[in-house]
Amino acid sequence: MATLDTIDATNAPKKVLLYGMSKTGKTLQAMKLAEAGYNIKFIGGENGHLVGKQLTQEAQKRVDVIQLPDTVTNPCMMQALAHLFKGGEFKPCIEHGLNKCMVCIGASKPFNYLKIADCGPKDIIVLDSMTQWGNSILAHMALKQSEDWTPEWEHWRKQGAILDMGLGVIQNSTKNWIVITHEIAHENQAGDEKIFPMAGTRNFSRNAAKYFDTVVYCEVVNGKHVFASRTTYKNKVVTGDRMGVQIESTDKGLLPIFEADLSGNKPTGAAAALAALGKK
Repeated sequence: MATLDTIDATNAPKKVLLYGMSKTGKTLQAMKLAEAGYNIKFIGGENGHLVGKQLTQEAQKRVDVIQLPDTVTNPCMMQALAHLFKGGEFKPCIEHGLNKCMVCIGASKPFNYLKIADCGPKDIIVLDSMTQWGNSILAHMALKQSEDWTPEWEHWRKQGAILDMGLGVIQNSTKNWIVITHEIAHENQAGDEKIFPMAGTRNFSRNAAKYFDTVVYCEVVNGKHVFASRTTYKNKVVTGDRMGVQIESTDKGLLPIFEADLSGNKPTGAAAALAALGKK
């Protein structure tokens, strides 16, 4: 039996949940890790990969894009990710985004391919986004329903079960992951509002952070993109990093998380008070 002091958390695979409102720099921030030498395996359902054109040419070569053209009538993201999480690999066609699409096989059309086990310590699988994935699950259920169909409790339960299965795979994976999603507000009985990462229903969203080592909130403040991982960043916003990395104290983006770099951390609480006294 291992004791805590013998466990190497520094080199452990990182599972990061990156969330915030639209256009707060989430996808570009994830892709910028390519400029630090990481290889990005980008699985997208929202055309977010196009922001990666802002990277250097050399960094763009380290970003592999698997774009899933997910729509209400073609909820391919649900189908493709189900194969990825259950089998550890998937082969979606470029045209429809469907795993092992028989139409494209028959027409000898091109496919993408990703096997989780083939990823190494310098590879990061980026899923963009959990919002679209949740929508795709519901759209898949609606395919055989009438046009005026609305989800009922059982459909929301099934959505949660599918998200739980996929997120559980990520949680226990030996590979690096970044999952991008949007934000959702939840009001408690006292009327206080808190912001959570969006993952299907509000109830499921409240616990989505448990699957990840790091939860990063993204926002625009005074015309600048701000990315925060400190547990106490804001009382009404869910954030945190199990290693205690505070990326809002640096200008290195997400890199300190993957390098387990605490050098940019600012002391807080009693430590901050002692540091202030030491400067006097």
